Amino acid sequence: MSEVLRRACSAGSTSSQPPDFSHFKNEVKAIFELVDGFKCASRSAKTAQQLADFARTIGVSETQCRLIELWDDDEIRGLDDEIIQAQGFDAKHSQRIVEKSQELIQQREVDLPTPIACSRRKEITQRLRSLVLAMVTREDELRLCDETQRKYRRIRESGTWKDQVTEGVQHQVAVEFGFENPQDGIDLIRSARAFFPQDEEIRNAAHYLRNNIMVPCPLSVGKLVPEIPLYCYSTTQPFVTRSLLDIVTGSSRPTVLVAGSYT
Repeated sequence: MSEVLRRACSAGSTSSQPPDFSHFKNEVKAIFELVDGFKCASRSAKTAQQLADFARTIGVSETQCRLIELWDDDEIRGLDDEIIQAQGFDAKHSQRIVEKSQELIQQREVDLPTPIACSRRKEITQRLRSLVLAMVTREDELRLCDETQRKYRRIRESGTWKDQVTEGVQHQVAVEFGFENPQDGIDLIRSARAFFPQDEEIRNAAHYLRNNIMVPCPLSVGKLVPEIPLYCYSTTQPFVTRSLLDIVTGSSRPTVLVAGSYT
């Protein structure tokens, strides 16, 4: 275990006696076994299996590789960088996965899944959803407890410290739920909304999902810059505002907009 992860686990773990989630350990194994059975039953699973095997060679986590194995041919055909990254994959992996998926699709004629495969896919999805919901609920409980909040406050202005505390909490949840490799459990927690984007119960299970105001950008290349008031930094006047449209149209030089958030 790396020193950073060791610190994160120490920072995020709680000293109180955790609830007993041991029954989920068998469920985690059962879900992975169902995935294996699904691969055997589906004639179209070969492409997904090959793509997952390729993903393993470039360092994609085992949890994400297992989920690649569930993709059907339509999903693989429609892959692009944006879709891959929206499902929690690193940007460094997304382009290579897209390129490999296109190569595999071109290499073979796609078969449709058998009815058995479709049935198993549904069972996997249902059981995986129950697991994800329980893990996200537990993570939210730990994040908001007094002990974790005190840890967040130890170094108030350090984003790195907050990340370490959060990762420690997620690591604790993964261990409690019986993941032999805790990183697989951490990846599953972080991908909850990507796997179940329309599931309101999962969204409401965690405060950071429930209160997430992020939406897809409504602007595209070539559209007119909107009239947005910006607060500008000034040493003499505390609240100076300027219009983004005025800034862009009032200069003959190219304008570069860099935006971010700190929470």
